[in-house]
Amino acid sequence: MQIKNPIKENDFFPELTPLIDVMFLLLVFFMLTTTFDRDDTHKTIVSDLPLAEQSRKISRESTTVLTVKENGGYILGDKPCAKDALADVLKIRIETTGDSVVVISAHKKAPYHSIVYIYDVLQALGIERFAHEVK
Repeated sequence: MQIKNPIKENDFFPELTPLIDVMFLLLVFFMLTTTFDRDDTHKTIVSDLPLAEQSRKISRESTTVLTVKENGGYILGDKPCAKDALADVLKIRIETTGDSVVVISAHKKAPYHSIVYIYDVLQALGIERFAHEVK
C-alpha cells in the first residue's frame, strides 16, 4: 500500500526562517538604539501657538473678564475665584451685570486644561458669546 504525501510537488511554501531572523535583527537593532529619557522635565510637548492675524476690539463695558493665571488659578473681574465655584460665580456675575460677552485672558504658561475647563463651564451655562484676549 502506497501512502500519499499531503504536500504536492507543485505547492510552494516560502521559507520563514530567514524572515524570522530578519525580524529578530530589527527588534534587537531598535532595542539597542532606543534611548529612554528618565528626566521628568520632558513630559510635556513644547509648542508655540500662532498669533491672531484677524482680530477686533470689544468694548470693556459689556464684558466679563475671566483671567487664567500661570499656575491655573482663576480671576473673575478683579477677585480670585476657586475652580469648583467658578460656574456659580460666573452665572451670578452675568445675571447681575447683564454682560453679553465673556473675555478669556490667559497667561501664556497657563495649563491648557484650565482653559478647556472654562469652555466646559461656558457651555454648561449656555454662554455662546466669548472671546480671547490677545496681548
